[in-house]
Amino acid sequence: MFDIWLGDAPLTLVVFLLAVLVVLPVQLLLCFKVKSRAARLLPAILLAGAALLLAGAGVVLGGWEGLGLVILAALTAFPLLACGAGWALWALVRLAGKGSRPAG
Repeated sequence: MFDIWLGDAPLTLVVFLLAVLVVLPVQLLLCFKVKSRAARLLPAILLAGAALLLAGAGVVLGGWEGLGLVILAALTAFPLLACGAGWALWALVRLAGKGSRPAG
């Protein structure tokens, strides 16, 4: 296996840590504090749009530049998964909260 290095750190690890340490807390904050569903979906929409743009540009360019863009598009999967994990955690907390309320 190979990896792209960013200085002394592998790019995959940098993107994974960015997703876990930045995107996941932001998504959780949006899910718990913002009422608008569109605002809560904003990080996922932006990341999916960036992935589509990078993949499209990679296909159009071709060659090594295109391959690099397609790899970057694939690396957006980590932040998108962090958004999904944020939504899942929010849903679990919300379901657990509804189940523990007394009837009345």
